[in-house]
Amino acid sequence: MDLPSYTHCQFFYCFFKSKIVSFSPSKTKLGVKMCFIAFLCVLALGFFSGNGLAMEGRLMRQPDIFENHIVFVFENDLWKVSLDDLRAVRLTSHPGIEAFPKFSPDGNWIAFTGAYDGGKDIYILPTQGGEPKRLTVHPEPDEVVEWFPSGEKILFRSPRTVESQVYQVSIRGGFQPSLPIDRIRHASFSPDGTQLVFTRSDADAMHWRGYKGGAQSDLWLVDLKTWHFEKITDYPGNDTHPMWYGNEIYFLSDRKNLRMNLYAYSLQDHSVTQKTFHEDWDVEDPSLGGNRIVYVCEGSLWIYDIPTGKNERLVIDIPSDRWLTRNSFIDPSEYLQELRLNHDGKKAIAVARGDVYLLDDQNVVNLTKTPAFFETGATISPDGKWVAFFSDRNVPYTLYLVSLEKPEAWIPLAVISDAWPYHLEWSPDSKKLLFGDSAYRLFWIDIKKKELVKIDSTQFQKDNEFYWEISEYEWSPDSRWIVYSKCEANMNSSIFLYHLDSKTITRLTNDRYDDTSPVFSKDGKYLFFLSLRHFEPLLDPFLDNHINGNMSEILGIQLQKGKPFPFQKPLEKQEKEEEKKEPAQIHIDLEGISDRIFRVPVPPGTYKRLKTGQNAIFYLSREQFGFPGWEEFVQPKSVTDYVLFRFDFDTQRTEEVISGIGHYEISYDRNHIAYISGNLAGIIEATHENAPGDGLLDWHGFRQAIDYHQEYLQIFHTAWNQIRCFFYDPQLHGVNWEKVKKQYESLIPYTATRSDLNYLIGKMIGEVGASHEYILSTGDETRHPKDRKISVGLLGADVEPDSVSGVYCFRRILKGQSWDPEARGPLAGPEVEIRPGDFLLSIDGNRVSSQEDYLIHLIDKAGKKVRIAVNSKPDTNGQKIVEIETLHSEWPLRQLDWVEQNYQKVRSETNGKVGYIYLSDMDEQGFQEFEQGFRAERYRDALIVDVRGNSGGFISWFLVDKLERRPVFYTKTRHFEPMTYPHGAHPGPLVVLCDENTGSDGEIFVQHVQKLGLGPVVGVETWGGLIGIINTIPTADGGLITQSNVGFFDPLTGWIVENKGAHPDVRVENGPGDAPRGKDPQLEQAIALALKLLSASSVKENVPPFPKVNQ
Repeated sequence: MDLPSYTHCQFFYCFFKSKIVSFSPSKTKLGVKMCFIAFLCVLALGFFSGNGLAMEGRLMRQPDIFENHIVFVFENDLWKVSLDDLRAVRLTSHPGIEAFPKFSPDGNWIAFTGAYDGGKDIYILPTQGGEPKRLTVHPEPDEVVEWFPSGEKILFRSPRTVESQVYQVSIRGGFQPSLPIDRIRHASFSPDGTQLVFTRSDADAMHWRGYKGGAQSDLWLVDLKTWHFEKITDYPGNDTHPMWYGNEIYFLSDRKNLRMNLYAYSLQDHSVTQKTFHEDWDVEDPSLGGNRIVYVCEGSLWIYDIPTGKNERLVIDIPSDRWLTRNSFIDPSEYLQELRLNHDGKKAIAVARGDVYLLDDQNVVNLTKTPAFFETGATISPDGKWVAFFSDRNVPYTLYLVSLEKPEAWIPLAVISDAWPYHLEWSPDSKKLLFGDSAYRLFWIDIKKKELVKIDSTQFQKDNEFYWEISEYEWSPDSRWIVYSKCEANMNSSIFLYHLDSKTITRLTNDRYDDTSPVFSKDGKYLFFLSLRHFEPLLDPFLDNHINGNMSEILGIQLQKGKPFPFQKPLEKQEKEEEKKEPAQIHIDLEGISDRIFRVPVPPGTYKRLKTGQNAIFYLSREQFGFPGWEEFVQPKSVTDYVLFRFDFDTQRTEEVISGIGHYEISYDRNHIAYISGNLAGIIEATHENAPGDGLLDWHGFRQAIDYHQEYLQIFHTAWNQIRCFFYDPQLHGVNWEKVKKQYESLIPYTATRSDLNYLIGKMIGEVGASHEYILSTGDETRHPKDRKISVGLLGADVEPDSVSGVYCFRRILKGQSWDPEARGPLAGPEVEIRPGDFLLSIDGNRVSSQEDYLIHLIDKAGKKVRIAVNSKPDTNGQKIVEIETLHSEWPLRQLDWVEQNYQKVRSETNGKVGYIYLSDMDEQGFQEFEQGFRAERYRDALIVDVRGNSGGFISWFLVDKLERRPVFYTKTRHFEPMTYPHGAHPGPLVVLCDENTGSDGEIFVQHVQKLGLGPVVGVETWGGLIGIINTIPTADGGLITQSNVGFFDPLTGWIVENKGAHPDVRVENGPGDAPRGKDPQLEQAIALALKLLSASSVKENVPPFPKVNQ
């Protein structure tokens, strides 16, 4: 669908351009009907035209109003419109993003957040336009909240410290002091400027309709003289975007039908009254100016008039050139997702940017050319005549076949309408296809008969989240058999064999071991597979944990009986010659086949993706199994930590083929290999040692034209279909998913940027009302001019201006950990000797004045050496010049400092009886923190485990396993204190701390501790997000949208945590002013509770009298 044409629609546009379309109850039915008829005419003439200029602006965001003018964000720029003519004017055109515009109280300035130099900083701009003036230069994101009533300062939020994230900056720039409020999302000053109403939570930024977890948003009041705080709403959903108007506070709430609408809170009688009544779309981004509130709804700007109570939609003309969505050209190699080879490896089939490409040593041909549709799984037949692939061209998904002689003629073979298909494989005779899908099924189809045959399915998924469907299978050389692995009830996979003629399934391995990646030998005499059956436990140095490393072995099955196992001696010459011939038909003796399993002489390791070659086996190996990195989770083929090995049948030796890759495919003749390594892809010979970059895939300078209007619609459909196929509840929480698609699809024609598309996708996926629905990557942005990436260095200290001397003074030095160079503060080294109270006089020879922001002297110096002049007095006499390396971010140091303060507080107030462990996540870092902390603290009389702010992960049960160990016995040796048995068991009470920012796996940790009765939990309700993520599939332009795949439930109580949080046993809320004042009521309560439990504990380590021989 094209955008409305200005040429074809200008008659109707002249009717609308100066009007405000009213939806107030006073409009007559006839008037509404006439407007609707006119609108249909516009659609008829405009949307079906071929031109690209919009009649009406939609998808405007973050508006603010002053008198008769509105400023808003559109196309990532700032625009201004007068209510007199409703024709917008662009104020900024920088390629960086502008956001959160706010008029000054006198209307002369617009404050906004600008992402101009690689960061987000505060700028002001004359209302009539002009050059923006930068006010902040901190590397952490600074976001405008509100102007102070005086018009001299701007309130903004920034995650610069743990204690306070609320700041103010003068319109003249300079130092930005913090306010004694821990955090602010939205705020509004009282008319006299003495009070502030604000929200603390950013729940409104989540893609989550009807959110009611622990981080739900309430309204708070603070007196700016006494700093007394009061929570004025306690609705279990979200109250946000407060706006102070007289004796009322207007705000957004989803109190009715889980839709955001405007409400008013009375400061006199504390009543709440609904003001707008939108039913199908949320009210968003409201802002107050005078007696009116401007807001966004259904992609349009609306005006709510407070005195009359009427709301009206604005039809705004935005004369944009829409350059961000003009057709352009891209290099498909930058968007490669799949790569397969033909018979001899001289041609390749690539899936890139949602299309299927054929590449050889001379040309590149786009076989599909469908910017409006998404193709995947493409593979070329062994005879080189056909290419098969899946596409959402008609019904998602359809399996298509195209001839290389006539690729424009698509032949539909089968429709897979209820799942996402995977891993398409041709039979060696080029007559059949094999594939699996996200519903854990395995199919084959004859390309002539077009009859889809289900082979098998499973209802079990592996604990390893990266292999969860039937995805490993292969044809026999004669195309009559299919071998595959399938997960069973004990979470081990077994190998099965399917016979096409008889349609029978034979089990080849039992479920005692985890057997995967089955493949036939080229001669059809053997099957090979990987098996986790090498058990050689490794103990850690503390003897309280173990792992089984290098569990993978390569095993084989002899398909014919009566012959000796291979590899016991060199293969006979006759056998080698026979193996080179393609068998016309292979024979498999099924009787006793499981007794013919043998081991291939390859040492155990960590292996995956087994393939057979000419007299060889290929497999991927990595040094050891560890934490999956981000790339392995979202783009497993693009990792670079695997090595491809080749085991030669003749020499019975293993040799490296290529290292530093993530994925490989082998040609049908087994002589060439296609590999993917990060952003590189190539084709190499299968018998030589290679390196990433060898045999690079040659795209011959080919560039693909992109129609962004069509592609945005296609990406939207892909996101919709991913939720349909992968959401854990097949009924999608009772949501009418087709209706949701149509609702948000109606605004796709108005998208002008990828940000617009992200916004609509976010709103759409939020309708299912679930956690973990994220837009992880915004996809292709290479067509935009690149922003300058100018970083700002930090010193690792609190530095404030000294009003008396006129220079800056060090107030706190962030030390970090001296023994760890990565965690040591720049000013903490013994050679630096800077102390709190010292003065900062210059940076790289430039005098630093308290009238300016000292960070301006550190622009473009992050991670670089700088020379600073310091002194114990505010003059240069006796100053010391120190060279340090600046930081990109202080956040790790500040978190370490916060944790250390907590640790020392617990030790001090309990005389060392109570231990303290902080866990920042349930991933690799959190695991390290636990191992370090638990080994140091486990034998203290009591233990506090703090998971406040824990961002989740997947290792919580590992930690609970250790925490639930309790001493059963004690051991005693001469001269030594008794020791616990089992070793490493914590003997005393346990207390857990949580808060509203404890998320995901951090929450299941809390719930797990409570379920097992390990100890009480102190804090507030946790975030409430426990439908986890298993897989992600990139969109055509490389974007990533997650789907909530895994829900958690208790058989006795039902679904747990999701949208309600884990509830503490002792509820203690840290107020907005506690952290800035150095207060932590939650920790104080945990300490008191630990000491109370300790005093009541009856377990003592009293050593009984030693036995006597004669007694």
